[in-house]
Amino acid sequence: MSDTPYSAFADEPEIKEVDYRRSPPTSPHSYEETNSHFLDSYDTPGMPICSSDVETASYGYGKWNNELYSFCDNFSICSLTLLCAPYRWSLTVSSASLLTFAVAFLIMTPFWMIYEIGIFVQFDTHIKAINIMLAAAWVSCALLVTMLGCVYRGRIRDQYHIPGDQCEDCITWLFCPCCAIAQEAKHIESAEDAQSIV
Repeated sequence: MSDTPYSAFADEPEIKEVDYRRSPPTSPHSYEETNSHFLDSYDTPGMPICSSDVETASYGYGKWNNELYSFCDNFSICSLTLLCAPYRWSLTVSSASLLTFAVAFLIMTPFWMIYEIGIFVQFDTHIKAINIMLAAAWVSCALLVTMLGCVYRGRIRDQYHIPGDQCEDCITWLFCPCCAIAQEAKHIESAEDAQSIV
């Protein structure tokens, strides 16, 4: 009989401490394989890795982040739209990288001015032909303003994957151009602020 004292753990294999940070396990389901998505999120610069970051990164996509008639929610945008709508619209489309500010301002301003003058000033020259020409000029400018607004509202929707159609955009710009300008401006500014956090 052996003089070696009996130990219940004599036949147990030696347990070695493994630093998984330096030498990951080599089992079929290794550390890298089972956590590849998690590791990739750290390896990819700028990729959100928590739920709050995901919400921030996707903010502004899929729907308008403000209602059409929430016109006075942002005082600076509201006042600038009322005082100089072409300027505010040009800021929006240039921020969305659709046009340069100068081009947008030069395109919209003359049509908008004639459109606004025709709304608030009634011209009556007592000459039927001239009255018809003035009315035709006003209608043409109103249609051009609506067309410009409709086209670039559609491009903003496409850029942020917002559902809608051209008919809806035209109706919005035809009857509520200032509300449309303010909604687009608030959406672009909010989306840019959210993306700058990521």
